[in-house]
Amino acid sequence: MRVMHPVPSILVILPRSRGRIHRRTVREARSVWTVDPVDESGLPGGGRMPKWKLTAALGLSCGIAGVAWGFAQQPREPGFFELRIYTTLPGKRDALAARFGDYTTRIYERHGIRNVGYWLAASGEDADRTFVYMRGYPSRRARDERLGAAHADPEFHEVVRTMERNPDTRLIELVQSVDLVPTDYSAIRW
Repeated sequence: MRVMHPVPSILVILPRSRGRIHRRTVREARSVWTVDPVDESGLPGGGRMPKWKLTAALGLSCGIAGVAWGFAQQPREPGFFELRIYTTLPGKRDALAARFGDYTTRIYERHGIRNVGYWLAASGEDADRTFVYMRGYPSRRARDERLGAAHADPEFHEVVRTMERNPDTRLIELVQSVDLVPTDYSAIRW
């Protein structure tokens, strides 16, 4: 004769039961917590995505691509550049280059002026006294506004203007400036 043992019962909170406690057998409780079978896609439920989600994802992708294309099609200003050639007092070129590297470039960047490049002359009559740089702007009007703001900056006034007004700390003897607008085939544009 075979004796049947009753299956012990436990108290469980079932998912989606809004916190109600149910008396279930251990066998039933185990079946509640099992995971849905996974197919070859590796995703529960067979990897199927509802049609509305697929449509929404496709629509969002097309919208983002359209906005990016629209921005790419906007006409861009070619930019406006300034070539500045400084002739320093004898023996002061490296000090001027250091001042630009330590202070002036940061001030320009803070006011939206693009630092295109800085050079030391390698040949020419006053090569050991020549410092050249180029800065860029979206337009001539932007140059006037941004350069005015940079020159009104308290740090610029302290570092540059104060030094250049004092004959003992002055570095610059002569400044030449050339305004430039790039051609259609120029590699450097704003």
